[in-house]
Amino acid sequence: MDWIIFAVLAYFGLALAVVFDKLLLEKYIPRPSLYAAYVGLLGFYGWFLAPFGFSSDNLTFSAAFFSILSGLFFVFALIFFYWGAQRDEISRIAGLSGAFTALLIWFLASWLEIENLKQLEILAFFLLVSGGILISFRRGHFNFSVKTLFLGALAALFFAFSLILIKIAYSKTGFLNAYILGRSGEFLAGLLFLIVPSVRRDIFSHLKIVSKKAVAIFLGNKFLAAGSFLLLNYAVFLGSVSLIQALQGLQYVFVLILASAISFKTPWIFKEETSFSAVFQKGFAVLTIIAGIILLAL
Repeated sequence: MDWIIFAVLAYFGLALAVVFDKLLLEKYIPRPSLYAAYVGLLGFYGWFLAPFGFSSDNLTFSAAFFSILSGLFFVFALIFFYWGAQRDEISRIAGLSGAFTALLIWFLASWLEIENLKQLEILAFFLLVSGGILISFRRGHFNFSVKTLFLGALAALFFAFSLILIKIAYSKTGFLNAYILGRSGEFLAGLLFLIVPSVRRDIFSHLKIVSKKAVAIFLGNKFLAAGSFLLLNYAVFLGSVSLIQALQGLQYVFVLILASAISFKTPWIFKEETSFSAVFQKGFAVLTIIAGIILLAL
């Protein structure tokens, strides 16, 4: 069960990255498509890992195709996720898209016979997903706007396809080959953004006015996200993709704690509710997620 350790570390790092994403989207890079384009273009970093074991000897066309497509879908998912994050509480949109993604992955993984969960693992899965859904509620009501719900569902769809495809690729060509080509898919997605005239104009205009502070925060955050994403993908390589996605509920806990702490100083950026009912509800969600993690550890 080493994959649990890698997943927990990854989700902590990704929680920090998500909080900084929210800051960057509100203050420095207001357009989600522009932000996703930058993330995609930085995907070339994967090739810096090539000297550590990339090999074409066992690289099939299908493995390469699935890996690259996984990276493309990941960047597309980010666009819809960032749009949703601009419209609502960061922990709510993360919980919404994460819960949808987990359910979709469980369905696809079972349908494609990639994995079959045991009874205890299924119970843990639903506890983790339920905790994520609870975090997405506000005062006991499922009151997302239609647009936010739609954005969360689209993000979940692309995240699910991305993870399923990379899991298949790992089984065909090994970890490092698939991971590097997956990041190449992200880079390709970034290049596709440059084809769109409006996005291309936004990128060149933004680069002229962006501050050094914003660049430093962005690059530092992407370095943190890249390291965390590497750990998460290694966990996917080692373990169950369904359970690892369900374990994202732990990331919501980290995001909730971080965003709630920061919201006292920057409530116009991090709009986390701090009323008694909201804190009680999210506290119960945290306990549900912890119960799911304990079951996985048994």
